[in-house]
Amino acid sequence: MVRGAAWVTPAVVAGTAAPAFAASPCTTSACPDLSFGTVAGANAATAGNGWSYAATSSPGSWSNTNPVGFQPSVTSGNDVMVGKGPHFAATAEPTTANRVLTLSQTGQPALVSGCAYTISVGIVTYTSTSTPLVLNVMVGSTRVGQYSTQPEPSAGYTDRGTKTFSVPATASGAVTFQFVFGAAGDHEDIKLYRPTITCA
Repeated sequence: MVRGAAWVTPAVVAGTAAPAFAASPCTTSACPDLSFGTVAGANAATAGNGWSYAATSSPGSWSNTNPVGFQPSVTSGNDVMVGKGPHFAATAEPTTANRVLTLSQTGQPALVSGCAYTISVGIVTYTSTSTPLVLNVMVGSTRVGQYSTQPEPSAGYTDRGTKTFSVPATASGAVTFQFVFGAAGDHEDIKLYRPTITCA
């Protein structure tokens, strides 16, 4: 009788553990699709997959003399964005400090704490002798990574490749991209392409 009871116990434990595993939030089915979907035209305020952007400033207002917004795919010519698909261009020249562009998304699952996420995004920059432009990669209210146009070398528009940011296990919420224009005047540029995420 004792040997029989000891043999049955593991089966009961395994049977109760299975539903908890199946309900785990750390699955690819709960992984958001971060790709920029279809973009209707140049300097669009929205892109497919629920993407949009908002500009905030304090004090003053924006002065978008250069392209800002989601851009459709570039298929020909000498543009560095050829073949990179829909992208976002942050090439504003704010006239006063404390400007922020925020890319956010609706209709996708939020990241949950305790899981392993890695966010990747392609970056093209324009560098010169202007004021740096800083990109913050956010999950909820947590900054999980940062990229600055400086100290990149001065080389005009250049593809900097794909940058990868690991999400701390304590972070949760939606993924957003923030472009921070820290000072007034001429700024260097950042263009984002092919944002992706891996979830485990």
